[in-house]
Amino acid sequence: MIRLSLQYYPEDLQKAENRDFKKMRLREISSSVGILRRQIGAVEEKIIREAQIPPAGFTDTKWLSADEKRKILRQWTSFVKNGFAETLFTGSIYEHLHLHCGYIAHYNKHGYYGEYWGAYARDLHRHAKEDNFSVRSVPAAFDNWKSFIRQFSIWGDYRDIGAAMMMVLKTELECLEVDLLKEVRGHFDADAINSYQLYLAERQNIQARIESLRKEAEELENGLAVLSEEDHRRSLDAKYVELFGENFSVDSVKPAVSQLFLI
Repeated sequence: MIRLSLQYYPEDLQKAENRDFKKMRLREISSSVGILRRQIGAVEEKIIREAQIPPAGFTDTKWLSADEKRKILRQWTSFVKNGFAETLFTGSIYEHLHLHCGYIAHYNKHGYYGEYWGAYARDLHRHAKEDNFSVRSVPAAFDNWKSFIRQFSIWGDYRDIGAAMMMVLKTELECLEVDLLKEVRGHFDADAINSYQLYLAERQNIQARIESLRKEAEELENGLAVLSEEDHRRSLDAKYVELFGENFSVDSVKPAVSQLFLI
């Protein structure tokens, strides 16, 4: 499982009781995909004009042989693919970065690692080891990526390995984006099924309401058909006779109240 944070998510995010966790996960993926795309764009700008030389085509230099370049590239690839684990950030990678890629030297490789990956990456990998889950090249672990990519220099005798290192980074970031979007598609498909069930239920409810209203309207129409002014007038007369007796003269007030029943 790809872990992008220290959040502990339930195994099945599709269950109704885990709805809030699912919302958190989708927001987290949305943020991560946005960062990944910016990272990929920054790397692409670095290598857009660079010829991609396969490791077999690397050349010897004064300070690094072709074999040493290939060894560093393999170490870098392992470092990137395993979520920037500090245990995989070798002295050879550090020396190459600060001697041949345009970075200033730090007190040691641990200081350099802390500058660009930092405490979050260390905590993430510590939790990964404790809880036995895998870590990919997650954006939050690459804390200072803007500065790292901006400073990374591809030049001279180290152009071959420099372009290759950036391509390794770009490829891994792209693969992570693809995997995250696959997870999103899984959530979307599950939501689509649930949404369709809700749609059917809503249609049934509306149809039942329509039938209920239609029946009510039919009853009202039947009541309207038998409703008459005479019935209402007789009811009124009876009411007043009951109150004031048989001697109450209905005819004496009829001209005035009859106006109420004019249509």
